[in-house]
Amino acid sequence: MDIRDANEIISCLPKERTVYRYCNDEYAARLLAPKLGSTGVPVREIRASRWGRLLDRKPVATVLKHCGAATLCNHDLLGMPRENDRAYVLTLGLWGWRGGDRSYYQTSRRGVN
Repeated sequence: MDIRDANEIISCLPKERTVYRYCNDEYAARLLAPKLGSTGVPVREIRASRWGRLLDRKPVATVLKHCGAATLCNHDLLGMPRENDRAYVLTLGLWGWRGGDRSYYQTSRRGVN
C-alpha cells in the first residue's frame, strides 16, 4: 500500500478510541438486515434465496423462533441474542516504510502495511 493511501485511511477514522464489538455469527444479521428493510421479507422467500443459509445461524434462528412471524424485518434482528460477546479496540498504525531493510517488513508485501 502507498503511504499516502494508508494515511488517508487513518485520517478518515475517528480520533477517539474505537471499540468493535464481536459476537459469534452476528455477521448473519449484518448481512440480512439491509436485504429485509423495515417492511420485511417473507421467511419462505429468504429461505429460497442465496441468503437462506443465514437463517440457520444460531442467533438468527433464535430470533425466528421467538418472533413467530411469517415475515422477518430488520428491526426483528435488533433483539438478537449476543452470546460470547467480545469487545476489541481497533487501532491502526504504519510500519514498513524504511528503505531496503527487508528484515524490517512484517509481511511479504512491499510498501506500507
